[in-house]
Parts: sequence; structure tokens; C-alpha cells
Amino acid sequence: MVVRDREAIVEPKIFVRGNPSNPGAPVERRFPTLLGGDASKRFVQGSGRLELARAIVDPSNPLTDRVWVNRVWMHHFGEALVTSPSDFGTRTERPVHAELLDHLVSAFRRDGRSLKALHRRILMSHTWRQDSTGDTRTVELASTIDPDLSLLWKSRRRRLDFETMRDATLAVAGRLETRGGGRPVDLSADPSAPVRTLYGLVDRQNLPGMFRAFDFASPDVSVERRPRTMVAQQALFALNSPFMISQAQSLAGRCAPEADDAARVRELVRAVWLREPTDVETRRMLDYLARPADAGTTLAPFDRLALALLASNEWMYVD
Repeated sequence: MVVRDREAIVEPKIFVRGNPSNPGAPVERRFPTLLGGDASKRFVQGSGRLELARAIVDPSNPLTDRVWVNRVWMHHFGEALVTSPSDFGTRTERPVHAELLDHLVSAFRRDGRSLKALHRRILMSHTWRQDSTGDTRTVELASTIDPDLSLLWKSRRRRLDFETMRDATLAVAGRLETRGGGRPVDLSADPSAPVRTLYGLVDRQNLPGMFRAFDFASPDVSVERRPRTMVAQQALFALNSPFMISQAQSLAGRCAPEADDAARVRELVRAVWLREPTDVETRRMLDYLARPADAGTTLAPFDRLALALLASNEWMYVD
């Protein structure tokens, strides 16, 4: 399916009061003057789509680069410099760090619009490398002055999006398939398919419940950012879904199955939390393993522990 121009191009007309049965005056094809377009320069090549695309990315158009840099910043920090990524109009709230946005856009242009250079510039900054705890010496004062973190004095704690969470869970379980390309997979029919979530089939008419539970963007409309909710369905998925149970069993089987319980606990924690467990955590986990299983469960003790670690905040959130 491709877009193809008609042999005879027709001038679009304004639909009076939005009624297609009541066409008004014709509209010349050109870049909108509201966005800095030249009112005397019309599009004359076919439908004008190619000319419109060139006008959008033209170096004389400052808006495109600013919107792009703002969205890249939002990807890394969770919040954009301009808080309305799809609206740079006069009624939007002025960014606190307008000079920072100007600096990044200027650097982006000097680097030939290199996305790799932009990512490197942001990720090498001290601002991005902060954690969510902040400086313990000033955190109380900073929280009072700037509770919304608009001054970027520490990082925001963020939950992994569904794609990242699912791929990371497959990876730590040793099951992630890293192939590139191929046909999409219906993850609702085969939730334990080891493909990256990027290759999950998205049915616009029937979006799977696990996507909706984790704030997947609506495929029917343009969405500038996903909603962020915290609902019971997310925890229920982490603890009860066949996908999470399958990965927990695989993870438990990978972590030193022939070692003693204390060594396996340390191996599990290192694999999931990427750190050594504290003495208190080790003792509590060993007590949990020694406790009789609840009636009705068929999971082995270490499978249950692995599942608990994969459902923990330390796994689901980035500090």
C-alpha cells in the first residue's frame, strides 16, 4: 500500500463548518504561513507532499529541530523541556530551561543533525547521570524550593515502559531472541514468545489487555506521550501472568542450581538487581524459601523467589 498522486491534481477547498458537502474557497498548496512559510511560494510538483517534506526539514525552519531535540530530551528524562511536545504555540507554558533548549538545538545543527551526537551530548552530561536520590546534604531544601524537579537537581524515578520491561525480563532469563527483522508475532496468543516486543503484533481493533494495562499508546490517534498510571492490573501481571512465571522459572534454573541456597540467593539478586544482597535481604529470602508454599501453588521455592524479584520495584523502576 503506497500513496500515489492522481494524474489530474485538484486544488483542495475549505469545507465550510467542516461539512464536505459544502465546499468553500480553494486553498493553494504551500507551506503554512503561520509556521513561517512564504505566502508567495506555492507547491507546484504534483500533490506537493515532497515539497512540504522539504519545507519541514529546511534549515531556515527553526521549529522542526526544536521539536525533535525536545522529544529526544523527553525520551531520556521522562519529561520534556517544553512540557507540551506537540504544541509550541504562544499559549504553551514557557520552558524553564529555554536557554538549554537553544543550546542543544544549536549544537544539533552544528553536528549536521546527527542524532548519535545529540544522544552522546545528553548522556555524557552530569544532569543525566544523576540518580533519583539527589545530594543528601541539600535534598530537603531542594525539595522545598523545587518539588516538581523542574530545575533538574536530581533524576526522576521512572517505571520501565512495557517494551523495555518485557525485553529485560527475557534477557535476564536468558531467553531473549536478538534476531532482526521478520514478521510480527501475536504476543497475546503466544505471550512467552522470546522475540523482542518491537516485533509484537498491534491490532488496532483489538489491542491486547496486557498492552492497555501498561499504558501502551493508542494506535488510533497521534499520541505525544503515553499516559502514566499505577493500577492493580500491572502488579497482577507481574505476579500471575504465564509470561512472568515462565521467565522466573528460566531465571531460577540459570542461577547456580547446584550451589547451596545462600549462594543461589546471591546469584539471583546479582542477576536481577545487579548488586550484592544485604545480610538482612539474604536472611529474609532464606526464610522465605524455608516457608511452606501456599496451597494451590505449583512453583518451586526458587521459582517463587525469582518471580518476586522480577515483580519488585527495584526491577520495574529506574533510579
